[in-house]
Amino acid sequence: MRITVQESPAKVFRLSTPMHLLDKLWWEIAGFKRAQRSESQFKYLLPAYHAFNCAVTAWHMTDWVWEYADAESRVALASKYKIKGTSLRSFQKAVARANRSINACQEIANGSKHREVRRLQANPHVRAEVVWAELEKGDVGERRFGSVWQIRDEDGVRPALQVFKEAADYWREVISPWMEDSFVEGRPIQNTRIPR
Repeated sequence: MRITVQESPAKVFRLSTPMHLLDKLWWEIAGFKRAQRSESQFKYLLPAYHAFNCAVTAWHMTDWVWEYADAESRVALASKYKIKGTSLRSFQKAVARANRSINACQEIANGSKHREVRRLQANPHVRAEVVWAELEKGDVGERRFGSVWQIRDEDGVRPALQVFKEAADYWREVISPWMEDSFVEGRPIQNTRIPR
């Protein structure tokens, strides 16, 4: 499938394709990484704001991918995920089952939006955590402590940054057939991937 330069939807500023939203996710991941080292007056909450945005954008990619896909592409996505029918809800459930990081982002996005997640299909094992821990050692004998941002699920604990990067990498794979013509208002957008 090839994308064409499109106008933004009526209720969206400039963004028009899943590639634009994926670039937004990489931008938010870079912001989350920077915020963990921030010395601003909001240094205790700034990473939380970015983590909130990372999870929400990673999960909203399901909407953008599905709504962007034409009928033929939806059939292909349904086949890839082995889902019957071609509904957004079926696609979302399948993606959340297919990828651990996307599932974590779904749970955190819903928790961030609603404060509590009460839907029956919620994964009770997913937890967003900030723990006080010893960080990498500084000078000889110096011990440093700080906040460690992590996500827990039934398979263990991972750094939140790793989860967000894995979600972005997953979406890159899903939409890679569409990525060569990424434009905002007729101009190519730069790939904002952050170094590993």
